[in-house]
Amino acid sequence: MAVIIKPTQKMKGGGLLSSKDNLMQIVLINSESQNWIDAIGEWDIVDVWEDQDCKSTCVCGQKHIKYLYKIENTENNNVLYPVGSSCIKRFGRYDFDEKIGLIESMYKLLYAVERGEFIKLTSKYFSKKLLQHLFDRGIFKPNKYNNWDGSNDFKFLSDMFNIRGSIPENKLKKVRGLIFYVIIPYVKSISKRKVE
Repeated sequence: MAVIIKPTQKMKGGGLLSSKDNLMQIVLINSESQNWIDAIGEWDIVDVWEDQDCKSTCVCGQKHIKYLYKIENTENNNVLYPVGSSCIKRFGRYDFDEKIGLIESMYKLLYAVERGEFIKLTSKYFSKKLLQHLFDRGIFKPNKYNNWDGSNDFKFLSDMFNIRGSIPENKLKKVRGLIFYVIIPYVKSISKRKVE
């Protein structure tokens, strides 16, 4: 059930609610619990899009948001959309913060690929969580180079990512091959407006 709420709800006395207060009110109205701490636990991020022109407005009334999160209540199936990054962070949930970081990392990698940057296995482009996410998406397919076990490629990249200093020359060719033939094609297949 999608819920549409006017983002300029008024306080008693005629003034407008702050975006934080407006978000809290909208979330509570659409939750089973009327206690903020319990209510925020009812919601999950179900999708995200990017508005590169920043023409969208959050359900709280904040204008010019870039990342448009869709959240759904697990208790009553109510949906709030679009919810901006600042409001998602106001939920104060570690799992939401993790998803936000991962989504922003994916967009960063996507734009680096689109710009034609030479992608290296460094923290400029990757994190342990991003590598895990790529593995969870099933991009490392079994083949003769990984002994028919895609997890070997993931483990190899994770081990190389954890090396302090330079990657040994004898392993650098495999790292570059996995980035060029596995990761970059996957990243190119992702829509600019939507990252998984």
